Amino acid sequence: MHSKLLRCASSTLSALRARARIALLVLAAPGLAIAHSPAHFGTNPRGIERVDWQAEHIRHTFSAGYPDSFGLFAFFRREHYRLVNIDGQRCVRANFIALDVDENFAFDTDDTVSLSLSLAVDTAQTLLYAYDGNAGSGAPAEQQMAPLRDSPLQNISLELERARFANRGMAGTDIALTALATMDPRVVDEPALITLCGLSIARQSAPDEAAEPGRLSLDIRDSASGNRLAVRLGLYDASGRAALASDDALLVHHYEQDVRDTLLRDWEEWPEPSRWVFYSDGHYEQTLPAGSYTLIASRGPEYSRLRESFEITPGATTALDVTLKRWTNQPAQGWYSGDIHIHLPRQPEDNARVSAFMAAEDLHAANILQAGNPAGAHFHQYAFGNKGRHDVGSHALIPGIESPRTAVRGHTISLDIDTLYRGSGDDFLYDRALQHYRHQGASTGYAHVGSEEFYASRGLALDVPFGLLDFVEVMQAGQLRTALWYRYLNLGYQLAPAAGSDFPYFEHPGGVRSYVRLDKGWSPEAWIEGLKEGRTYVSNGPLLSFAVNGVGMGGMIDTADGASLHITGQARMNPDLGELETITLVYCGKPVTSSTVTRDNEGPLTLAATLSSGTRGWVALRAEGSGKLSHSAPIYLRPEGKSARCAEEADAALAEVLQSLDALEAHTIKINRELEYWQLDKLEDAYQEQRPALLQRIEKARNAYRQLLTD
Repeated sequence: MHSKLLRCASSTLSALRARARIALLVLAAPGLAIAHSPAHFGTNPRGIERVDWQAEHIRHTFSAGYPDSFGLFAFFRREHYRLVNIDGQRCVRANFIALDVDENFAFDTDDTVSLSLSLAVDTAQTLLYAYDGNAGSGAPAEQQMAPLRDSPLQNISLELERARFANRGMAGTDIALTALATMDPRVVDEPALITLCGLSIARQSAPDEAAEPGRLSLDIRDSASGNRLAVRLGLYDASGRAALASDDALLVHHYEQDVRDTLLRDWEEWPEPSRWVFYSDGHYEQTLPAGSYTLIASRGPEYSRLRESFEITPGATTALDVTLKRWTNQPAQGWYSGDIHIHLPRQPEDNARVSAFMAAEDLHAANILQAGNPAGAHFHQYAFGNKGRHDVGSHALIPGIESPRTAVRGHTISLDIDTLYRGSGDDFLYDRALQHYRHQGASTGYAHVGSEEFYASRGLALDVPFGLLDFVEVMQAGQLRTALWYRYLNLGYQLAPAAGSDFPYFEHPGGVRSYVRLDKGWSPEAWIEGLKEGRTYVSNGPLLSFAVNGVGMGGMIDTADGASLHITGQARMNPDLGELETITLVYCGKPVTSSTVTRDNEGPLTLAATLSSGTRGWVALRAEGSGKLSHSAPIYLRPEGKSARCAEEADAALAEVLQSLDALEAHTIKINRELEYWQLDKLEDAYQEQRPALLQRIEKARNAYRQLLTD
């Protein structure tokens, strides 16, 4: 999961890792004594806990089990923070340290701030830091360490340009520090910890006198209906500084706190350098300093983005009544977008604001998932099934579950469940929970497929041959990962692709989305059923149509009737998102070079191809442009009732699947690979108790695969 974040991180981090590293110098720290060793982090999703460590002008210090702030995080080689004594100084040693600057020293500024840090020599060689800034997010930056051999401490100085310090980081903090080695698993020759012993902070200038304010009154409407629209907004002054959202903005639940301002990840499409945005239900008011401003409004990929310039005059109200136009209307063509992977806690009183948040991204099926682990759950839903749904027109909140969920064999997702599985003593025996949810009519699948942080490949190998899965989440964090999915398609299994934002971990809801075709009109049940049947494609921009002899995505064709297979496909994309560049026909995981692609006057890309009668396997459509991607569900080809197995690719696919089972059989627990590892001190015991049953299940899966090719 988290290597996605690395590979999608800003070009800044890529450049940092490319620099030559100095030889690591780690010296013994004299006088080391452990002063405090917490048994666990907090019970919130990130495990945030206040650290008893102070410095001048720092109001609070925090660490966390899974920290995430200003584009920095810690995941690999995580440990609980400790307070230690080094050379007579009280220090905090952690993977990640977040600092809350005293508001009496600086709050909502636009100033250069000098930060001096005293770090122990056992600190990571490569320190990463980020802060709440006016220019973008205060992009993550690197500081190389060169500790002296004759001192247990080293001092470094950092310049934080255009610092804002508006308490927009984790737990209301302003500065984040972490080690490259805890973000990048490839960095094995450096410590994954930093040890902070001292800090001083200074501003370069006094605060400017604020301009006399005026007021903005904003209404956003649909150009066709005239109705108010919920939208995502960005509001920026002439210097690019984002206005802090007023109380009129929607409250968004982000991990464990409610916020109005949210930070877009680097890979999320946005036309301004500052990536701070907020959400509105269609009417918004705010007092602003006089001056020139730019308003950006968006509502997902089917609306044209609005950009409007305006002036705020001292003592006056500027009234803006703007409209958003549809670029396309996918529901009118039977296609409804959804996100299968969103984490928000909900009580009934939260439904109105959550629904407005999802509508602002034009998501029709927002699947809100409770996240379980062997010790408990986060992002609780007040009810499941009909009692937990909330419908507003053609937009619905649909409760589901991400569980079972371990770093032994991956994270599962079950959509539109009626009741939670209450089994005990079977955290690693996923089939029991999956069968429970499938008996309810839920749609089941795996999250983070193609990313190996949680070893989804092993879970898939164990569950696919028993017909327990409908979909695989292959699109996330702006990336499309297909190799693992193709492996099972090549063996003849039918699995639909799915897209999930995993908000708040990766991106905003709808950053990637699943489009599902509904032939009889909108309903949450019809959307879930369409996903199960594979009438779907995944996208973060390009929109697709695709058919073989008139049969659409997810369909099955008997290819033994002597008729040729005529394939048609089309891709198009909102020009606000960039330019569509390629459309590709995929057969059994490989591009079909004989297809013909045409384009008329920068319009849609159109593909045509013909395959011979009797062709066996599967075909799908893929499109790409300006970093945006989409991929259709397969159309399955089978002659005379045989499976849609790909003859030439099946042997290699089977060998890879069996290797995944071998790896699962040999697995040993690594607690700190679990997302909420600090809650799972009894996981090793549970694994050993369930291991005999797990080994039996592995052998059953091996036999199922052997029988597959025998058949």
